[in-house]
Amino acid sequence: MNMKRKFTLLIILLFSFIFLNTIYGQNNLNWKWMHPKPQGNTLRYVKVFSPTNIVAIGYAGTFMSTTNGGTSWNVFANAGGAQAWGLGKSLYSGWFFSMTTGLVCGSSGWIARTTNGGTSWDSISSAGSTGTLYGIHFIDANTGFIGGTSGTVLKTVNAGLTWTAIPTGGTTSIYNIFALNANNIYAPTSSSGVILITTNGGTNWVSSSTGGTTLYDANFI
Repeated sequence: MNMKRKFTLLIILLFSFIFLNTIYGQNNLNWKWMHPKPQGNTLRYVKVFSPTNIVAIGYAGTFMSTTNGGTSWNVFANAGGAQAWGLGKSLYSGWFFSMTTGLVCGSSGWIARTTNGGTSWDSISSAGSTGTLYGIHFIDANTGFIGGTSGTVLKTVNAGLTWTAIPTGGTTSIYNIFALNANNIYAPTSSSGVILITTNGGTNWVSSSTGGTTLYDANFI
């Protein structure tokens, strides 16, 4: 290969590198994803605000956002804090009030909140829970619930700044949680199609069998 062709190839590769890194902004990452783009961690939660504004979260503390329908993404790896080997905790769910303000939850009782679109996160106490937190549901701007392992249900009344535990009497995992209001809450579990239901805000719970296997979600229209 002559010098002219080598120089041409070098210019093409350089512009390709610049182009790819312009499309996919990877922030707070010591190592950058080359393939797949924009990143390759499993995603567990997506919130679509409009055809152009979307956020997503997943394993290794991954948080992603786009304001142009996915043409380009900002990718952060700091939503799961930091573990001994340098990766963030796995995130299983989130709740975003806007593109800038929201919460995430995941492994090791992890709850965190951002008010600047994922650039930084504040760790929040999970009321002593150390298991995996799988699902978040808010009924308004202040009141929300989280479900997790060992029958864990947490409640907040101040937009997620603090959480308290609500005893369910259960020991199986709650894979998600749905609340019609502060009193009527539904918690699907890992126990042979059983869903936990309360009609008095968690003071009492009853088990209802759907006749199926593991339940991963519940929702009402």
